[in-house]
Amino acid sequence: MALIPVARSRPSPPSGKRNLFPYAWMTPAFLFMALGILVPLIYTIYISGTNYDQAHLYNYHWVGLRNYGFAFSSDPYTGYAQGYLWLFAWTFAFAISCTIVNICAGGALALLVNNPRLPGRFFFRAFLILPWALPFTITVVAWRGILNTDFGAVNAILGSLGLGRPDWLNDPNLAKLCLIAVNGWFSFPYFMVLILSILQAIPGDLYEVAEIDGANAWARFFHITIPSIWPALAPLIVVQFAFQFNNAPFIYALTNGQPPSLDVSGRGETDILGSYLFSQVRNSENFAQMAALGTLIFVVIIILSVFNMRFTGAFKETK
Repeated sequence: MALIPVARSRPSPPSGKRNLFPYAWMTPAFLFMALGILVPLIYTIYISGTNYDQAHLYNYHWVGLRNYGFAFSSDPYTGYAQGYLWLFAWTFAFAISCTIVNICAGGALALLVNNPRLPGRFFFRAFLILPWALPFTITVVAWRGILNTDFGAVNAILGSLGLGRPDWLNDPNLAKLCLIAVNGWFSFPYFMVLILSILQAIPGDLYEVAEIDGANAWARFFHITIPSIWPALAPLIVVQFAFQFNNAPFIYALTNGQPPSLDVSGRGETDILGSYLFSQVRNSENFAQMAALGTLIFVVIIILSVFNMRFTGAFKETK
């Protein structure tokens, strides 16, 4: 009789080692966050409580919460409260508007190219990704040229139709609309691809059964599509809002915060908090006050992100 070898199972490591193993894998990420995020954050908070500026690069000292007083003072000559209030309002409006426009545009196009009855839908999928694939800097420069008052393509078309030549990037209201529109042009491919991948994971049987039961397209959309994509879409809303709230490079590249405002804060009409912080550090060199503003921005983003996560149910664990 031949003996059949029996495979022996490897002994499992002690429970203590099993519990520590995941932490060993996460240690590099923790170290990166500590060096790249926590250390600069702690240093910024520390600097915000000093008089560190161009005149006190080496002999600065602790002044407490004095720098935060500039953000909340109503003094028309030294206080920045009015300017900061407008900055916060516009930053919030910019982040909300861009989040809504980007996700809605991406979702609408994802529904369109996911339709099997659309001719050439694979071509449209590839074509609509182009704004996402083009280099950011080159594309922003192109948009600045397109929106130029005197030589831009948009005003050339409007002028030929007798509709005038709007000053797109120098009128405060038009410049804000241009920021939201161009931001949507940059961002919709990303959300189109993400939402399209979610749509393709929805079983087609659900739509067939609903259609047999007499549900029209709107009923199928609100009772099948939206509930199916919401668990995956809710975290994206939170991340997108936080990203747009601090999307200073985009503001700096397209409008540089212009046109200028008239209040004492020195902000631009299209500046958001992040771009204003960058411009003031570069121009005024009042590092301590800008560190205080940066700390306030951090606190605001944390509060709004937590509120969004609670409201949308994003990152909620399911059993």
